[in-house]
Amino acid sequence: MGTDFAARGPAGRIALFFGIAGLWLAVAPPVSAQSPVDRAAAKSAAATDPAHDAVLAWRAAYTRALEAHLRERATDGDTRELLAAALLWPAIDDGGDGDPAGARPTGEWFHTAATARPRDPLVAWREAAGCRPDWAGCDAEGALAYLLESAPDDMTVQLLAVDAAQRRGDAAAATAHLHAAAQAPHRSMPLLDLGRLFVASTAGVQAPPPDAQVAAALGRQYQLGRPATLADHAGILAVGVWVAQPLPAYGVLSRMCEAEAAAPSAQRDDCVRVMERLADSPVLIEALIGAARSVRLAGQGEAAVPARERLRRIAWLQEQAQRLLSGAAGTPLPPDYLQRFLEQGELPALQMALQANGIAIAPPSGWLPGDPRLRDLVSRNPVAPSPATGG
Repeated sequence: MGTDFAARGPAGRIALFFGIAGLWLAVAPPVSAQSPVDRAAAKSAAATDPAHDAVLAWRAAYTRALEAHLRERATDGDTRELLAAALLWPAIDDGGDGDPAGARPTGEWFHTAATARPRDPLVAWREAAGCRPDWAGCDAEGALAYLLESAPDDMTVQLLAVDAAQRRGDAAAATAHLHAAAQAPHRSMPLLDLGRLFVASTAGVQAPPPDAQVAAALGRQYQLGRPATLADHAGILAVGVWVAQPLPAYGVLSRMCEAEAAAPSAQRDDCVRVMERLADSPVLIEALIGAARSVRLAGQGEAAVPARERLRRIAWLQEQAQRLLSGAAGTPLPPDYLQRFLEQGELPALQMALQANGIAIAPPSGWLPGDPRLRDLVSRNPVAPSPATGG
């Protein structure tokens, strides 16, 4: 039984945490947050580790324990437990050497969760966001209709509707849903709800903790800068599933809110409001998209300085944390980083990691991003000095 999400090796770790950041200029159709990883290279690197066989044996034991754990929680019938099991199971059965496809329970679990009444909004959101091939009876349109009826004042729901309208070629409906999103007083955070669900669903797995040899090997593979714990392994697996969830609307939204496309004053105002709210998200991909597009919409002049400063601060967090999490700084990853990542979002987790290692969470005056696209956006106007450079 493979655990490829947990075995992606050193190169995979950076892709897991920062591969999604490259989507901030996305103009493609609905995208997935999962970034490509050279799985064969990761496996090859792991195979040269002296503890390779011991790690494989421990992972097999963990997989059996996790499978039993997910089955037990799914049999309770709780819709969110069923959703978690349906999403997490493919991560532990991804190696191709596990149960035959017909024996995988994910489709049945998801169907039970999606057809339960009263409907669970998180299950409906995941269904509306996109169906997996093994989810028989999955009805994305029906799930979106339910969300629009039950939560029309939710910006997240309206953005799902923007995406759906564009995909069916209804530009007028997409514009109307964009306006509704801009006016919506509420904004749910289903990505964080999923992250919290994954943390809860992988907690309490009755697996033996890795011994010293295995813990050290896993720590090297995950580039933790320290031996890995049971919680680290569960966290790596959960983060791998989390980043693989679809992110509808952002490519479509970016196109609709390009400065030229948003020329009509009403649509431009709607784009400004929506992007401002996305820029304040604790989820890195949302914050980058919102902050970058806000800069473009702000244009030139002094009025654009606050938007550029916000983007500069996000870029600083990303760039400094990428160095820290790559192992280049020679510091260990905080023990609860992965759990914070899932429960609170990347940006709070990154701030915590930087502070724990004595790195400022605000950029020094005059600092510019290394990424040329971000540097161009930030430096078109003079960068405002940071009020503080400490944590």
